[in-house]
Amino acid sequence: MIIVNGDSVSLFVPSLFLENIKSIEDYSSRPYYSSFIRMLRFVSFVISISLPGIYIAAINFHKVMIPSDMIVPIIQARETVPFPLAMEIAMMILMFEVVREAGVRLPQQIGSALSIVGALILGQVSVSAGLVGAPTIIVVSISYIAAFVITPIADVTALLRIGLFIASSLFGGYGLIVAMLGLLTHMISLTSFGIPFMAPFAPFYFQDWKDSLIRLPLRWKKQRPKSIPNQRKTRIRSLPKTGDK
Repeated sequence: MIIVNGDSVSLFVPSLFLENIKSIEDYSSRPYYSSFIRMLRFVSFVISISLPGIYIAAINFHKVMIPSDMIVPIIQARETVPFPLAMEIAMMILMFEVVREAGVRLPQQIGSALSIVGALILGQVSVSAGLVGAPTIIVVSISYIAAFVITPIADVTALLRIGLFIASSLFGGYGLIVAMLGLLTHMISLTSFGIPFMAPFAPFYFQDWKDSLIRLPLRWKKQRPKSIPNQRKTRIRSLPKTGDK
């Protein structure tokens, strides 16, 4: 723990990627529900950073990926839009970022109303005026809503969304795959106070998977994680019989 004089916030180190998927409330719920919520958070992270890129890659480069019953409404919705698809998505991403930042800076009562009502009104007016298509509003909205599930890394998620969107708009699905592989390689190479950022997945510590994307009952986690150096390997010596929590 890092405590700075005059600062009301204390930092816990090392900071690993998996800690952004976990929550303190997970240990108050049943293991199967906590595991489901953690996997939902991870899927939300992937959707948040990649959905706009997947959408533009499918529409501009790989139309065969879209079912024929779905491609016709999408094309009809974009007939009146005067901008290219890449510019259309970029405008929507910028608009949502402005609304989100304004909601954070304003007082809480006004900011919460602006974050919800402002985005809905601007989106509806933009579609009615023919500036953007309805499918674009849906894709960008889902991307931003998914980001609220993983608020500890919301700022990083916004930058990754833009980076993957640029790669997809330039090179299609191949650019998206290469960009995501580069991102994964970079994440694996990171360390936090000497501890690999992607532990226990890279390097591989199978024993620590008991409390990763899935959460097993506490009676199965009597040992401390091997991926983080510690002086006492035993976390819990005995537990009372209290069910499967």
